[in-house]
Amino acid sequence: MAKLTLNDVADLTQPTTAKTTINNNSAAIETAMENTFSRDGTSPNTIACNIDMDSNRVLNLPEPVTANEPLRLQDLEDFIGGGTIASIPAGGTTLQVLAKTSGTDYAIAWTDDSSLITAGTNIVKTGTSPTTISTSLTPGFTSVNTNTLNASSVVNLSGLTASSAVATDGSKNLVSVTNTGSGSNVLATSPTLVTPVLGAATGTSLNLAGLTVSSAVATDGSKNLVSVTNTGSGNNVLATSPTLVTPILGTPTSGTLTNCTLPVGGITGLGTGVGTFLATPSSANLISAVTDETGSGSLVFATSPTLVTPTLGSATATQITFNPTTGGIVGTPTNNSAGAGFVGEYIESILVSGSATGLTTGTDKTVTSISLTAGDWDVDCNLVYIPNAATSISRYSVALSLTTNTFDSTAGRFSQTVIPATVLGAFNLSIPVPAYRFSLSGTTSIFMVANAAFTVNTLAAWGIIRARRIR
Repeated sequence: MAKLTLNDVADLTQPTTAKTTINNNSAAIETAMENTFSRDGTSPNTIACNIDMDSNRVLNLPEPVTANEPLRLQDLEDFIGGGTIASIPAGGTTLQVLAKTSGTDYAIAWTDDSSLITAGTNIVKTGTSPTTISTSLTPGFTSVNTNTLNASSVVNLSGLTASSAVATDGSKNLVSVTNTGSGSNVLATSPTLVTPVLGAATGTSLNLAGLTVSSAVATDGSKNLVSVTNTGSGNNVLATSPTLVTPILGTPTSGTLTNCTLPVGGITGLGTGVGTFLATPSSANLISAVTDETGSGSLVFATSPTLVTPTLGSATATQITFNPTTGGIVGTPTNNSAGAGFVGEYIESILVSGSATGLTTGTDKTVTSISLTAGDWDVDCNLVYIPNAATSISRYSVALSLTTNTFDSTAGRFSQTVIPATVLGAFNLSIPVPAYRFSLSGTTSIFMVANAAFTVNTLAAWGIIRARRIR
C-alpha cells in the first residue's frame, strides 16, 4: 500500500482545476513529511509506532550516557568483563548466603554461613544461619606475658592489696611490687599519711603551707623532711597571691607588673630627662629627653596642625591651600618642564609641513594626536592647509576629537571657515581651535581632525596640537 497518493493533473489548460490539484498534492506531501522520521532532527521527530527492521541491523549507535538510551553488546561485555550471565540459583533458605563453588565464572550456590567460619583457640562456634561465636568459659593460655615494668611505668593500684597481686597458681606475679611500710596503697590525690618517715628529697617541690621550720624535723630527730635554706623573715611564701614586705628582687626571667605603681623618680638607668618626662609629660620635657630633634616649640600631630614659620623640604601632598593675601604658588625660575602628573605639565605633537597629510574633499582626516593621562587639561591646536596652485577651496575646518578620523562638532572643540570657491595659489590657510577643557578620568588620546571642501586639485594639512595640565 502506498504511503502517499497524489492526484494527477489532467489538463494544464484549465488553470483553476490544475492549481487546486497541485495545491492539494503539496498539502498531502507536507502532511506526509510531518509524519516521517526526520534525520536532521526537524520537529516533530517522535516515532509513534513500532519499527520493523526486516532483519536488518541498526548500526553505529553511540555509547549510552543516560538511563533511557539503548545498550550496545560491547557496552554490556565491558560492564561484566565478558562471558555469559548465569541466573541466580533457585532455592536457598532464610539467612543463607551465595558462595563460589569453583573458579568457573558465575559458579555459585546457596550455603550456610557456618561453613565459611572456622573456630579458633578459645573461640566456640554454635548454630547455623546465623552462626554464633563466643569465647570459652575456661580458656587455656599457653604463655603469659611476664614483661617487667620499668621504674618509670605508672600502675593504678587503687584497691589492690599485696596478696591480690599474685596469680592463682602462686608462681607468677601479675605486678612486681616492692612494698615499704604498712597499710593502704598511696594514690596521688588527697592521700592521708600516718607517721611517715621521709628521706631527703632532691629537686622536689613540697607544699609548706602551715609548716614551720621546727616542724620540718622527723620524729626521730635524725632527718629533715625538707632541706630548707632560709632568707629573710616572716611567713613562708606560696605561689598564689603572696604579699611581700620590702623584698629585694634579683633579675627576674619574666613578669607582668599589672596594677603596680612605679616610683618614676626612683628608676635608674634612664636617659637624661626621661624620668622627668615620664612623671610630667609635656612638649618641653620631651625636648629635654630627646637628642635629635629639629625646630622648637610644641609637639605636632597629623590632623590640622598649625606650623609657625616652618621650612619645608621636598613634600608630597594631595592639597595645599595658600592665603592669596600673603602669596601663592611660585613658578619655576628657569626654562625647565613640570614633571608628569604635576600642575603645568606640557604635552604637544607637531606634524611638520614637509610631512603634511593628503586630504580627500569632505572627508574627516586625523593629522596628528596626543595622549593625555588622567587629569584636568586645556587643549588647543592650529592647523595649516597647503593647497596646490590650482586647488579651489570653498570650506576648511579643524576639530579636537576623541575619535580618530572623526570630526567633532561640539561647541568649543572646532573652528570652520566658509568662503566662495577660491583658487589661492601658493597661499596657505591657517585655522586654530582655542583652548578647550578636557577633564579625563583615565589615559585618553586627543586627535586633531581636518575636513575641507575643495575641487580640481590636491590639498594637504599639517600643524600642532598641545595641552597644559591645569590641575
